[in-house]
Amino acid sequence: MPEEAQLLWMLEAVAGVVAAILHHLAQSGLPSFKHPSLFEALCHLYAALPSLPAAGSCVAAAVAEDAATAAGALSAEEAHDGGVHAAARALNAALLRAARPFLESGWSSCVPALLEFGLRGPREGFGVALLLAQAVPPTLPVTYEQLLHAQHSAGPGASAEPPLEAEARDDEEALHALARAMTLRRQAWRGALTDAGPLLQQLLLRLAGSSCQQVGQALAALLVRVADVLVGRKAQELVVTPLLQLLQHLGRCVADGALERPPSAPGEPAPALGRVVYLLGELAASPSGRAGLLLAEPALLASALLPALQPALARSATPAAALQLLRCLCEPRLAMGALCHAPRAADGPEELPAHAVLAAAVDAALLLSTGEHAATAEQVPARARARASGWG
Repeated sequence: MPEEAQLLWMLEAVAGVVAAILHHLAQSGLPSFKHPSLFEALCHLYAALPSLPAAGSCVAAAVAEDAATAAGALSAEEAHDGGVHAAARALNAALLRAARPFLESGWSSCVPALLEFGLRGPREGFGVALLLAQAVPPTLPVTYEQLLHAQHSAGPGASAEPPLEAEARDDEEALHALARAMTLRRQAWRGALTDAGPLLQQLLLRLAGSSCQQVGQALAALLVRVADVLVGRKAQELVVTPLLQLLQHLGRCVADGALERPPSAPGEPAPALGRVVYLLGELAASPSGRAGLLLAEPALLASALLPALQPALARSATPAAALQLLRCLCEPRLAMGALCHAPRAADGPEELPAHAVLAAAVDAALLLSTGEHAATAEQVPARARARASGWG
């Protein structure tokens, strides 16, 4: 067994012992427990894990995988790397179990301390994003297997009620207990994230400006879970609006190179513009993220998306991503605007994006399909009709 794998397995054993002790303390009815140095040590260890050459990729991939997929990938990887991936995944799970009592038990929540730790630097921010993307409850709806797996992963200290194991799939009482435990977890996380709203916004914006692909993937998974837990207005205020404001600022910087860059994205604005559009597209593909986007101010949504839809300003892949985002927002079978507010019949459907955005979307679609760019807004309807007759 390689030395790196041996080290990871030893760290996993230590983290497992710490997790067991903390869960026992949480179950014992201890009203309060604070150990800042222990919590910070767990955070440092988790932040260092993705930086290991042989372990970083599999830890980042574990965020987007369910348990079954991860197990299948684990057996395939273990045969080629001498057990490093298996040890990294095991250590990832052990650290997650050890951190849960600090984040989810009846003790004083350490979510603000975790977010503050993530603001210390890029490595710490990436580690916190990976940790939160797994610790925050999964998006609804969840399958029976996801519900059971989430309860087992949460451990004994995750809720006030004792964990129940549903051996039979049709055990209605056990399913209700698992669903109630998940509801309590979501309520606790909603309160913790809302209370730490300013810190959450700072971390999300700082990570959104990163050019690292793994950071972007971890952040996308985190955004979807956070928006699903916060729901509606809170998701719009804490997640959607800051990203739209960042996109708006980047669009202005792309159009005018003399403007000052956003503090969270100090590099070239055009690539950063595409990355933020990607993050918003991931949000729009989820029901709760879509609801948050539909609740955003139409003027902000329009001014933020317009530069991304203009091929002269954005990179080639960015208009396509922006069009996909708009497609999600305009899909009547999937839009959740009706659940958030009732549109006035006299003014038409308020949940649709502004007309200026839709006109730019038509222009971008024409360019992507024909390679031509309409010089003026007056040319868009004529070209759209001509192109539509060809498609018909």
